[in-house]
Amino acid sequence: MRILFLVPIGGGGLISGIASVAKLKKSIDKKIIGVEPEGATSALEARKKVIMWLNLMKQTQLQMEQLLKKLVTLHLTILKKICR
Repeated sequence: MRILFLVPIGGGGLISGIASVAKLKKSIDKKIIGVEPEGATSALEARKKVIMWLNLMKQTQLQMEQLLKKLVTLHLTILKKICR
């Protein structure tokens, strides 16, 4: 007897977990099929959006680090003038 799993893909977490557990049960004949509703964002598109978001976050972090360095330099300059 073969067990068929129809699993929504979404972001990939659920199907990854089910596939991992199913792999452990080697004695069971199984097939896992990822499904998505028509018109839904595909897993590939969702992954692309996550990658774009992560890249944006990296750019933002770099900009914030640069701003922080400038602020620290400015604060130190002001403190040196005041504390003399």
